[in-house]
Amino acid sequence: MNVKIILACIFLFVPFALFSEELYLPQVLNELVKEYDCDPYYNLYDHIGSYDPPFVFGVLKDGHEFMSAAVICNNPIGDSDGNLESEYRILIWRNHYQPPNSGCSLIIKGKFIPGGLRLAKKIPPLPKFQYLVEPEKTVREIGIVSGPIIETTSEDGHSYLYCHNGSWVVKNQFDQ
Repeated sequence: MNVKIILACIFLFVPFALFSEELYLPQVLNELVKEYDCDPYYNLYDHIGSYDPPFVFGVLKDGHEFMSAAVICNNPIGDSDGNLESEYRILIWRNHYQPPNSGCSLIIKGKFIPGGLRLAKKIPPLPKFQYLVEPEKTVREIGIVSGPIIETTSEDGHSYLYCHNGSWVVKNQFDQ
């Protein structure tokens, strides 16, 4: 009997998953993206090497996985000729019960590689990071990273984003 139920579920739900073109976000992140008038990064899987989702939970130093999250989105901007260019952003959501973070902005924008998001397992040394607001300036302190690092992954490479002393810093690693 259990086999019949499993087969019925497979035949009912697998076709929808296989032929669905849309990528869905958790409701709180979908509302956040709409609040900031940013388009969800739906073409994420059109790029070779993008297999992580456009969101990740547990991005702030709170100890609880579902108290914070990050979502990547696209904010198209126009140039003087009317052409649209993509400006990717990472929006940070935190549960209203969570105290404010350590001073970092809840919007990350700057020079990072857009792609799927995950929490980094491989952590680059702190002096390899550059400030997003001042890309020519690198982190000079020697030490270890304490807290979650957001990693973006795509066919172009990886970016590691970290909230350091109230500023977002990035380490871009391009694949050859």
